[in-house]
Amino acid sequence: MFHKYFLAVLVLAGSLFAALPAHAQQLQYVQWSTGDSGATTRQTTYLGKSVASGNLIIVFAHWDNQSVTATLNDQKGNKYIPLSPPVNVGANERYQAWIVRGSAAGELHVNIDFSARTTSYSVLDVLEYAGADRKDPLAGFAFKTGSGTTQESGPLNVENAGAASLIGLIGYETHALPYFAGEEFQFREYEATTLVVEKQNVGSGTHTVKARSANPTNWVAFALAIRPAKN
Repeated sequence: MFHKYFLAVLVLAGSLFAALPAHAQQLQYVQWSTGDSGATTRQTTYLGKSVASGNLIIVFAHWDNQSVTATLNDQKGNKYIPLSPPVNVGANERYQAWIVRGSAAGELHVNIDFSARTTSYSVLDVLEYAGADRKDPLAGFAFKTGSGTTQESGPLNVENAGAASLIGLIGYETHALPYFAGEEFQFREYEATTLVVEKQNVGSGTHTVKARSANPTNWVAFALAIRPAKN
């Protein structure tokens, strides 16, 4: 099913050769899977290959009934930590993000259970990253909603991270193609309905996830600062 929304995932770097502490490693994208069961009370997304032990899992969910809430679980018993309450966008859309710190190894089936039936779609995007700190990966979080052709997360203050990766999750209410990455970003297309952007690292300080769309629409932009693992 082609989704009525678009999702952009961004990882920003201050410099390709940004200095990392000698005991730290870079965050690395591993895989991304998405699913949509339409109007339902449960959606399951299967990652295409096994998850490595200790990796970071990021989940971004979108559904179209603003009276509905959601909870996550999987068959591995991982704990899904919500980064914020559900965020309403426009008249119908609702978005929420979660992380798993140090995932259990093996094939992963991520389930989202809704408190009531969604109206027409129930989308679950699941991403795996290697190289994140297993105990305390989140160095900062921010989000912002808006409408128009410019999307931004608002300022995200990264403190005491040494070096971090800035990940942006941007959801669009309607098709507003084409999309343009912010400065120093680069898009990678995923299944014609979602986009991924990757760079490397940022240091401590204030950072903002940015993007642009050719046409105006309602949007939400989440920003996550991820600490690297210590070797």
